[in-house]
Amino acid sequence: MAKSQLTFPDYLSQDTEFKKYGRNDVAIFALSMYLGIDEVDEFVSSSLTEHPSDKDIDIFYIDLSKGRAAIVQMYISNKFGNSAAPSKKASDLNTACAWTFSADETTIPNKIRPKAIELRNAIINDEIERIDFLYVHNCKESVNVENELKTVTDGARDKIIALTGRKPHKIQLVYKEIGIKAIEDLYRATDKEILVEDVLSLPKGDFIKEKGDDWQAIQLTIEGNWIRELYLNNGDNLFSANYRDYLGSFKRKGNINYEIAKTAEKEPQSFWVYNNGITALTNKIITNKKIQFHGLSIINGAQTTGALAEASEEKAKSIKVSLRVVECKNKEKVNKIIKYNNTQNEIKAFDKRSGDKTQKRLAKDFFEKYSINYVHRRKQTRAPKNAITAHSVAPILCSFHGEPNIAHRHATEIFLQDDIYKKVFNDIIKVEHIFLLKKLSTAIDEYKKYLNDRVKEGEATEDDKDQQELLKYSASKTFIFYIIGRLAEVILNRRVTNLYNWMAKTDLISQDNTSIAKGWREVIQTILPHIVFVLKQKKDKDNITNPFYEVPRSFEHSKKVGDELKALLSSLLPTIGKQFDNIRKRTII
Repeated sequence: MAKSQLTFPDYLSQDTEFKKYGRNDVAIFALSMYLGIDEVDEFVSSSLTEHPSDKDIDIFYIDLSKGRAAIVQMYISNKFGNSAAPSKKASDLNTACAWTFSADETTIPNKIRPKAIELRNAIINDEIERIDFLYVHNCKESVNVENELKTVTDGARDKIIALTGRKPHKIQLVYKEIGIKAIEDLYRATDKEILVEDVLSLPKGDFIKEKGDDWQAIQLTIEGNWIRELYLNNGDNLFSANYRDYLGSFKRKGNINYEIAKTAEKEPQSFWVYNNGITALTNKIITNKKIQFHGLSIINGAQTTGALAEASEEKAKSIKVSLRVVECKNKEKVNKIIKYNNTQNEIKAFDKRSGDKTQKRLAKDFFEKYSINYVHRRKQTRAPKNAITAHSVAPILCSFHGEPNIAHRHATEIFLQDDIYKKVFNDIIKVEHIFLLKKLSTAIDEYKKYLNDRVKEGEATEDDKDQQELLKYSASKTFIFYIIGRLAEVILNRRVTNLYNWMAKTDLISQDNTSIAKGWREVIQTILPHIVFVLKQKKDKDNITNPFYEVPRSFEHSKKVGDELKALLSSLLPTIGKQFDNIRKRTII
């Protein structure tokens, strides 16, 4: 049966990727689609907080490279598709917000303290553009839950104002209930552009018709209330083909959504001339006695649509909007239409290199040599299972080769800036090198899970707890990649003139290989306690309050730690050298 014919529960029942998350499989599946997560294991390792002391935060997600955070509450009913999820679990996010934005740092439970500190500082330093407050469950959605989430978001805005002493001008606060209908819509949207499939009619009027290879379109002017009603009836499903959903209207200078809404309210007669209009896809256009669209998805103008939805019905009726609707059956051309109608979207960073010769070579070599999928451009459909994606390996490559700050804070710049891109994905890079680092990433995630389990089961030593504390901070992973790059000569016990020549042995490269990750695991277990030791020394030595948080975010401090570790581990090599034997045996340089 084709995927598009399956419901998401059917798909999950056949999928092995999410079963390992147990009761949380539905929630993790939903969040991976909603947040655009390809590296699910890494996401779970870094963001899952579900714990008796989590203060009603089950997922705490921060990605500074995207300027995005999410605070998530999950509820899994024993009876799938129950009438509604308990609204109290949604209101519990108020508790989460109080601990995250208002509580004294010293009183925040250890499980969420690193993320709370990180998010607070990111907000203060204007590094966050969007925070999602999400309630994910396997029940039906309800109005009560939506109302609770709106209250949570309003309260969070007040707490952020108190935290920063100013209005959160650059931060969009978004709330969403993700129940079984929303999950099904997300799932269907992964390989289907148009979710609103009703036949939509307009009165016969003037229009301009255009036609090209594989497409036809009409351009016309419509009443704003038609768009308003369309959005109120269909919500975000109206944007299923779009890379951006409507993000709400916030009263701040420079916010395009607020400016559109203000124009609709104050100058409805001038709306048409001020506004760029709306572009949409449809399955079929009919222009006989009346104009009909068989299905509709807005691909440009989501912000205009949402702003009109917030206008009064009376005002919307007096507004005129330019509408362009395109019918196209060619899948490749549809993707281009969507892409080129969203020129301001962050998709640019990833797609800018989709035709790059190095990316094409890597994709070809991965598949032809090792039958591994390497995805170097974003697609509407989910990436194949176990695929290696360019945008996930870019930060680890960047950090390993000496730029941890870019990797952590500005990962999109790797694709946007030519000088950075050419340094990271240079002409000599080989798939065997990328595979080696990908397995290091896997080893770090697995070791973090091991530490989390030991702490949860009460078996962790004080050293274990210190290592776990470091790994809670989102910069820790790129920091470790940077440090291991600096320690390459110690680990290999030989001179290294070019790190790009450090590669996995070809006979060990396959989708199912675990031996290289196991070799890296031994390296991590050996090095990490020494990293923690050096970091803790810096608290008094360099007067750093929280070295686990501050040092990985500072290139100068990270460089000094790398130098100190190189000297320390070199002196210990006769004792610890055997721990590096397995990675030496499985790699070449």
